Amino acid sequence: MEFFAEPMEAPGLLEKLAEQAPQNPFCSRGYFRAMQLLGADPWIAGLRDGERLLSAAGVFITRGRLNSTLEVVSLPAAAGAEEYWSGLLRFSADHGITQIEANSFASSCHLPPLPGEETRRLRHEFVIDLTPDDIDCRMSKKHHQRVRKAVESGLRMRRSRDHEACHEHFRIVNSALDRRRQRGEQIEELEDRLSPFLESGAGELFQVALRGEPPVASALVLRSGRGAYYHTSGALPEAMALGTSDFLIHNIAHAVRSEGAELLNLGGADPGSGLAQFKLRFGCSVVSSTAVTLYVGPRWRKKLTNLDRLVRERPQAIRVVLFGDLTVLKVYSIPVSEVSDPAALPGTVLRALSKEEMGQLDAGEDGFGERQRERLRRFGESYAYGVFVDDCLAHISWLLPQSAMRLDLPAVVPDSGSCAEITGCETLPEFRGRSIYGFAIRSLCRVAAGQGISQIYMKTNWHNKASQKGILKAGLKSAGLALLLTQPLLTGRTWVFRLFRLAWRCSRRP
Repeated sequence: MEFFAEPMEAPGLLEKLAEQAPQNPFCSRGYFRAMQLLGADPWIAGLRDGERLLSAAGVFITRGRLNSTLEVVSLPAAAGAEEYWSGLLRFSADHGITQIEANSFASSCHLPPLPGEETRRLRHEFVIDLTPDDIDCRMSKKHHQRVRKAVESGLRMRRSRDHEACHEHFRIVNSALDRRRQRGEQIEELEDRLSPFLESGAGELFQVALRGEPPVASALVLRSGRGAYYHTSGALPEAMALGTSDFLIHNIAHAVRSEGAELLNLGGADPGSGLAQFKLRFGCSVVSSTAVTLYVGPRWRKKLTNLDRLVRERPQAIRVVLFGDLTVLKVYSIPVSEVSDPAALPGTVLRALSKEEMGQLDAGEDGFGERQRERLRRFGESYAYGVFVDDCLAHISWLLPQSAMRLDLPAVVPDSGSCAEITGCETLPEFRGRSIYGFAIRSLCRVAAGQGISQIYMKTNWHNKASQKGILKAGLKSAGLALLLTQPLLTGRTWVFRLFRLAWRCSRRP
C-alpha cells in the first residue's frame, strides 16, 4: 500500500476513480472538468497497491496572492489512515501548498488529529436510499400532504442545463439567502460559479414552476453513475406555502432513481435544526463525517494571511488580533472527603466506559458520540464514565488524572498534589432535568476517593449558568477564576492567569 498523487489526465486514472466510487458525484469526470473550468488544477490522490486503486479522491489546487490551497472536496476512506496524510503533506510541501481544506461532502470519513489544524467540524449529511421500492412509504405524512398540495396547485417540475435556467436558479437561491441574512445569520454571498457544473455535465437543474410561469423553486443536483447530490437549492417565499421544496425533492428522488441512482444525498444540516428535521422526514439516514482546515505554510505567512483576511472581512477584529482575546472561566473545587454520597435515583448507576464502548457510541443528532470520540483520541485512553438509567445511557463525564490533565490544553487546573478534574460532562436531552448531573459529579468523587485522589476540580465558562448551578448543587465551592488571553498575531500563544485563593499564577501554553 503506497500513497500516490497524479494529475487528472493520467491515462485511465479518472475512470478507475469513478468505478471505485460510482455513488459519489464528486468523483465523476464532469465534476473534475467543472473544477478545471473554475480555475483549479485537478489531481487524484490516495492509496493504491501496485496498479490497483484502494481508496482515492480528487484534490484541487488553486493559487492566490499569499497562499496556495489544496482542497479535498470529498475525503476518501483512506483519509483515516496515517499513510494518506503523511503522503498528502509531503505532496503539499513539494508543490508549495500552504493551506489544506479537507471537506467531507458525500463522505463518511473521520479524521485523526492532524498537524497545523485551524478548524475541525463534525458534519452530518442526510441520505435517501433509493434502492428499495418504498421511497414514498418512508416519507412523513406531512411531506405527503404538501406534495399533494403542490400537485393540486398546478406545479410541475422541469429539468435544464441552459443559461436562462442557471440565471433563474441564481436569482432564487440568493432570495433564500437574503431571508436568512435578515434573520441575523452570517451568510456569505453566493457567487455565480454554477455554470461550469452545467457545461461539464457534472450537474443538472431541477426547477418547479406553474405552467408557463418562471420557476419558483430550483435545485442544482450533481450526478454520477449511481449517485446524486443536492448541491444548492432555494424557493421563493410566496411559493413556499404550496409545498414547493417537498414537491421538488420528492420528484428529484423519483427521477434520478429511474435513471439508475442508488443514493440521493440531500447535503448537510446542523443536528436538531429545522432544516435537519425537514430532511429527516424524507426517510433519510444520517451520515457523520469530519472536515478540517490545515495551515502547512510558514508561520509568518499564516499571520500575514490572517491579518489580510481580517482587514477585508472584519476590520473591527484587528483589535483582537493585535491585543488578544480574553476568556473568563470559573473554577470550582472540593476535597473528596467532604463530598456527600449521591442521592439515590431509582434504576440509575454510574460505571466506567471502555475504549470499545466509546467507539460504538451513536453519533446522535447533535454529534454527542463524535465529541466523545474526539476526546478519546486526544487523551489516548478512556477516562469516561457513563450514567445509565434503566440500562440506557443518559450522561457521560470524564475523570481526568494528572497525566491526562496535562494533555487538556490550555492547562487551567493546577496539576500539583493528588488532584483530578471532572470535565466533558454531557447529559442527553431526553434525560435533562432529572438531577443526573449532580449524581454523576458526586459519584465520580467517590470513584476518585477510591483512586487515592484528594482534591477534585471543575471549570466552566463564565456565561454557562446552568453548569455552574449543577456544580454548586453537587457541593463544590468556588476556587477562583482563570483568565485565558489569546494573542494570535503577536505570540500565537494562550496565556493562562489563575486567580485561586487570592494568589496569582501565570503560565504560557502554545
